[in-house]
Amino acid sequence: MTRRLALAVSLAFVLPLSADDKPVPKKGIEGYWLGALKIGAVELRLGFEIKKKDDGTLTATLDSIDQGARDVAIESVAFADGALTLKSPMMKASYTGKLQSDGDEVKGEFEQAGLKLPLDLKRQD
Repeated sequence: MTRRLALAVSLAFVLPLSADDKPVPKKGIEGYWLGALKIGAVELRLGFEIKKKDDGTLTATLDSIDQGARDVAIESVAFADGALTLKSPMMKASYTGKLQSDGDEVKGEFEQAGLKLPLDLKRQD
């Protein structure tokens, strides 16, 4: 009886530890993220460079690779509870997505001028 109790207590401490063996996401959302918008037969690659300033706020720029646009400023960047929001009122565009548990992918949606399209971003080295 004592051995069974000791085993049950040991398992009670070990099992919760193994249940939490999820991939640990990389630190933060900073970095270069790349994805492709699919509009019919056309595919447009978009890249976002997200940086953290000294005061902790985030900034971002957009590259529309296939259109030759580089370093387009994103006016609003927010990342909280794994949710990323990028807004550019000047372009009438926004992106909302959720950082996945591996920390290397954001699954979300790009919206511009009322058109919503899925856009998944992958972290680039």
